[in-house]
Amino acid sequence: MDRHTFEVLHIVNEIKTGAFSEMRERRVFSSACLLFVMIDVCASLAMPADISNSKRFIQFLDEYAGEYPGISNSDLWWARGSMLHSLAHIGHGHEKGKAIPIYFYCFPDRAEDLEAQLRADGLERFHVMDILQLKLIAVRCYNEFTDRLEEDAELSAKVAVVAKNLGKDLLFRRFLAGFPATLGTGA
Repeated sequence: MDRHTFEVLHIVNEIKTGAFSEMRERRVFSSACLLFVMIDVCASLAMPADISNSKRFIQFLDEYAGEYPGISNSDLWWARGSMLHSLAHIGHGHEKGKAIPIYFYCFPDRAEDLEAQLRADGLERFHVMDILQLKLIAVRCYNEFTDRLEEDAELSAKVAVVAKNLGKDLLFRRFLAGFPATLGTGA
């Protein structure tokens, strides 16, 4: 793996670390947002650039993680968009009946309690999902993505090109200074 690809993976790992940190603090909404960003970044790197963002995200989940029982990858796409763009669980796709909104919870909270609360709020059509399940999906995607990076020279070359254009902040530049200019096989 060349240095540039390593740099990209370091950034994705920072996102993953942030998501896991938020989960430890039981900040469900922010951890879900970061997990969606992690999936999104990997999808943007792995999938063809000539397809729409929604198709890229859904196709990436289909190929790299499969589907979570009872929740479609399309529902995950709409949940991602609603949460990242409007800080809401219900967005345009849900309002138009294209998707079922997903509400996340984490231990010690229980699915039954969240479902009861949502029904009391007047909602009838929704999914509830343990944030650990979204974590599992994101980690599956990441692991499959990194495995393919090592096996697929074309994918690795694509990621290396993207990496050369990374916006490197000062902290990241200091981190990189600790590594030799030629890391791996393709510096």
